[in-house]
Amino acid sequence: EKADNLIQQFLKGLNDKEVDDMRMIFGICDIDIIVKGVFNILLDELTDPFYLFQAYSIILWYCTDYYYYASVIVIITLISLIISVSETYRNLKQIQKMSKYSCPVNVYRRNESNEITVNNISSIGLVPGDLYEIPDDGLSLPCDTILIKGSVIVNESMLTGESTPIIKLSLSNNNNIYDTKNIESDKHILFCGTKIVQKRSLKNQKTMGIVYETGFKTFKGNLISKHKKISGY
Repeated sequence: EKADNLIQQFLKGLNDKEVDDMRMIFGICDIDIIVKGVFNILLDELTDPFYLFQAYSIILWYCTDYYYYASVIVIITLISLIISVSETYRNLKQIQKMSKYSCPVNVYRRNESNEITVNNISSIGLVPGDLYEIPDDGLSLPCDTILIKGSVIVNESMLTGESTPIIKLSLSNNNNIYDTKNIESDKHILFCGTKIVQKRSLKNQKTMGIVYETGFKTFKGNLISKHKKISGY
């Protein structure tokens, strides 16, 4: 997609039908993690080969009259199981709290008369292709965004671990092909979860962006998905 075509295509905003279609395809703009209950986590732990082996060993020791030894192993296993379940549940709740985020945004959309209107909505209602104003300083980005007006200084430490502020520049209106997979494109993309340090724009102009990815499709959502797969939940 040529950069100038991209900008012109989305500067008019989406209409209601386009928003509904995009929401059906991509869902809401939120990373909603369903945390398993303590009982379900306990069942998952009990089916672990280690605990199955412990159960078999305990039964064997009881059958061979090793009552005291088997009882000690039962107590140690139960304590270990309780600690493991509680830590897993607490970690999942922390991930859920960290991933779920929304903020008020001004989004530009077309009404039935094909006129551009400004609507103040929760960021959960954003869909890919939406034109919206970048949130105020101090807030985090609710989605991956292509910056098309103004410049923004962001803190990406949440995603990269680097505390040095990064300057993001607006996408130039030129004839270059815009490829989001190109490493150079990162200087135009505001990633979900990064915190806005400062916005800069020309006089009487808003700092604007186009929603690029939402939910688990974002850079932040992808990291959380990988973490869940590694942890097994």
